[in-house]
Amino acid sequence: MRTIIHQSAPVSLNLTCYDSPDRLLYSLAVQPLHMQLVSLRMALTPQFLLMPHDSFPQLQTLDLTIIWAGLFTDTKMISTYTAASCFLGMRNLHTLRLCFKDDVDAVPDTIPWSQITSLTLVSDDIESGADALGVDNVLSILKQSFSLRKCHLHLAMDNVTHSSMVTLPNLRELEVQHHTYGGEYEGSLLDLLITPALGSLSLETTADYRDSFEIPDFRSLILRSGCHLHLLSLDQTWLELSDADLHSISSVQSLYVPHVFFDTEMLSQVVNGNLLPAIENISLGVESIEHIELLTELIERRSECALKEENHLQVKEVRIAFAYDKANMKAMMRCLKLAKRCGTKLCIYDGQKSWSEKYVSLEEDDGVSQGNSGKE
Repeated sequence: MRTIIHQSAPVSLNLTCYDSPDRLLYSLAVQPLHMQLVSLRMALTPQFLLMPHDSFPQLQTLDLTIIWAGLFTDTKMISTYTAASCFLGMRNLHTLRLCFKDDVDAVPDTIPWSQITSLTLVSDDIESGADALGVDNVLSILKQSFSLRKCHLHLAMDNVTHSSMVTLPNLRELEVQHHTYGGEYEGSLLDLLITPALGSLSLETTADYRDSFEIPDFRSLILRSGCHLHLLSLDQTWLELSDADLHSISSVQSLYVPHVFFDTEMLSQVVNGNLLPAIENISLGVESIEHIELLTELIERRSECALKEENHLQVKEVRIAFAYDKANMKAMMRCLKLAKRCGTKLCIYDGQKSWSEKYVSLEEDDGVSQGNSGKE
């Protein structure tokens, strides 16, 4: 800290201050180092809320953890929180992450939502596992955040009573993680969004019970917004996709649906270019040798077309989940040889580990070797 204090240029601090953040803030105010801060990460405290409006003029990135039960013991403190002046002078703030650790009734009205371009909201009630913020509160925040380009939401599923549509004209990237704890839910956050510039959409939904599981209606979002996705990731158990779903994402270049097992007819249409004509990277499940052979044909056909036409898209990467047996492995090895020859990266998941484990890349020389996890 002493070394940082003597610096005259703006400094970036990544601090986790859960034990004594007020003491740290006092030290920053005495120096006064807070005037130079570019990045700050800490637990929200009364001392932070009471700092003057011009305390953080250089701040660009703010990461706050809000533990409501330990912070607000009276109504006066709640008023200080909602009207906190410390946010008013953050004229350079563009990246904001708020993590709510228990039930929260409100968010500060003074946060400059209109200038935020990257927003992450994490809502997690430690005791009950329920949504600590509420979808309606999230929608109210989004309605003010019309400059957003990136938005990541990590929420428990909740009933939506918000009635008006929320337009995010500049949003390029949206990631929503939902978990349902049982019961029936009315509406979805996606049902009230309009995102005309959206290019990347990632949805992850998990459920304690299959009966309580619902897939967010991404197709309606796309049609309503008129956006053209280049990336779609649907990490959801019990997920099924129809031809209509795939027709709605004809512009997608990268599709990650590791829990979806395409049937023969659907895969054939992909190979023929009737579905997913722009696809370059795909992650999916296959159930038979026939499906592996169809993927092999997809790689080969796209490679041949790419050689004939300079503007034709080549398949760059295929990630697949399949039943691990000798017959399938032989077919997979044939697919691997072709993929190598065509310059396509081929990764498999053999069902032996949990879905969170890494995929593996097949290597012709030494059998199987470890590959990268997740989407590139």
